[in-house]
Amino acid sequence: MKIKISVTIPFIILFYSISLYAGEAEIIAAYNNGDYTKVIQESKSEEAKNGNAVVQGLLGTMYYTGKGVPIDYAQALIWFRKSAEQGNATAQNFLGLIYLEGKGVSTDYTQSLFWFRKATDQGFASAQCNLGMMYGNGYGVTQNYTEEVRLCRLAADQGSVDAQKYLATMYLLGNGIDKNYKEAEKWSRLVAEKGDAEAQFWLGSLYDMGKGVGQDYKEALKWYQLSADQGFAQSQYDVGLMYDLGHGVPQDYKEAEKWYLLSASQGVASAQGGLGKLYAVGHGLSKNLVIAHMWLNISAANSTNSKEQSEFAEWRESVAKFLNAQQIAEAQELAKKCTANQFKGCL
Repeated sequence: MKIKISVTIPFIILFYSISLYAGEAEIIAAYNNGDYTKVIQESKSEEAKNGNAVVQGLLGTMYYTGKGVPIDYAQALIWFRKSAEQGNATAQNFLGLIYLEGKGVSTDYTQSLFWFRKATDQGFASAQCNLGMMYGNGYGVTQNYTEEVRLCRLAADQGSVDAQKYLATMYLLGNGIDKNYKEAEKWSRLVAEKGDAEAQFWLGSLYDMGKGVGQDYKEALKWYQLSADQGFAQSQYDVGLMYDLGHGVPQDYKEAEKWYLLSASQGVASAQGGLGKLYAVGHGLSKNLVIAHMWLNISAANSTNSKEQSEFAEWRESVAKFLNAQQIAEAQELAKKCTANQFKGCL
């Protein structure tokens, strides 16, 4: 899995600290308050008078993101270039992204590398990891995972959440480097503690499996729950599974059903199969073989894991032995409707 870091933190924080002209401070305040009409009116006058790099970059950001104006990558390029040529690291990083993504211009890895390096030379965190990922993907350079890790770690050590998360994925999945669950735990935790639902899921999984940390179901459930409460579908399934199995919590099939259903409605096949099994056996629920067949049929069709597909299909066929032809037809029709409704309102 490759994740490209984008600029997501507030614009003014991304610019290096400089003394502000009175007009510039007013423009930035208007931007932060969402008064984009005023920004456009005031910034063009301020830029014309002073050739102000921060204001130029701010205009570029507005055209790039569509804040207050229609998205216009050609205009964004003009303003970012004006700012970047004055040494503004944020604008340099944006130019690198524009050439990398081919927005308003042809994709040009040479230009992308040039501008990422300019910003990296100033210690700009987002550019450091973006440059690192150019090495990791071999875009315009010889592929070099060691350099990718080195550069992204520079950004992560500055507190870049995006870089920390990217490093966590590299160590979790072994993207070009050996898997290292202790490092994965370290970087996942930093991001998870800031409230990132996906990183909370990763951390929960590490405790669940005992990788990089001692196996601890209660700690796993804690992180799964934090993630699930934010609507993260895979964590919702894992919370359901913990209640289903009684891992880290007293066994509670009603709670398992609740969390399985939330996850299943977002298309998670494992949760759909889990519901099917609960209804097939009747654990804590009213046994309902038609509904069980429906969920098992859906999960077998929806899963991308061949082992899981086979398991759910076997369960479905076992359930079918206790149904007559009319009940099987009903279950199949319910499965079709549920799938057509994108797994919403299936019970």
